[in-house]
Amino acid sequence: MGGHAHATTVPWGSYVGTAVASIAFLAFLPALGNGWFNWDDANKFVANPHYRPLDWANLRWILTGSVKGAHWVPLTWLTLSLDYVLWGMRPAGYHLTSVILHSISAFLCYRFADRLLELGLGSSSRGSERRVGAAGAALFWALHPLRVESVAWITERRDVLVGLFAFATLLAWVRACFPRRHARPACGWYWAAVGCFALAFLSKTMVVGLPLVLVVLGMLAFHLETWLEQRGRRGLALELYQRAATQLAGDHTACERASRLDPRAECGAGARR
Repeated sequence: MGGHAHATTVPWGSYVGTAVASIAFLAFLPALGNGWFNWDDANKFVANPHYRPLDWANLRWILTGSVKGAHWVPLTWLTLSLDYVLWGMRPAGYHLTSVILHSISAFLCYRFADRLLELGLGSSSRGSERRVGAAGAALFWALHPLRVESVAWITERRDVLVGLFAFATLLAWVRACFPRRHARPACGWYWAAVGCFALAFLSKTMVVGLPLVLVVLGMLAFHLETWLEQRGRRGLALELYQRAATQLAGDHTACERASRLDPRAECGAGARR
């Protein structure tokens, strides 16, 4: 045996992400008892034979005949067909699938937030503080009351599914823009982002605006790297602080001038109502 001991790196990020996903899973576990909700579920699933069983005729309906108004969600219907294969007409299984998908989304949200904080604070920042911030952001999103309708209502499976692939798209895109050393080539992450976005679009077409967010992330990637090369992270933070202080001083000066013209004018936080 060699005389050198190899230090093992503890994957705390994965542990924290798993904890976030577990909390989200436990928080929504009571949804398994919701049954078929009496608002849309009865018409879309109980009285709808077109998505079950999963055969060629029903697959054709999923791809073409399932369009209702502006909703074209073939991948969502495909997951519901797979639910029928696994659970039959037992609604608890459908709810379980939604809860699992939401838990995975919470994990991806954590990884995305952690990567953004790492980029903003630098790899030299304390990992524990960064992970706490990312976990807080992911839990705020995953446990927010707005998630209840999407997760606890089988009809809104499209929201749960599009959230999962949207976070996967964002995470892959950030890794394409900011590749780590010895990491997968940026072009691989780029095509992964394209594929995840296609799956998100097939889940719910409302995600069509996501590429605009990706363009903004790409622009931030270019400018952030330029700023960091020229000034360093501390210099960039100092410059942002100076600009904010200058803006606040300018606002105060303008408010003081206005108060001389109109004694009823308010300055400070009270003027920003």
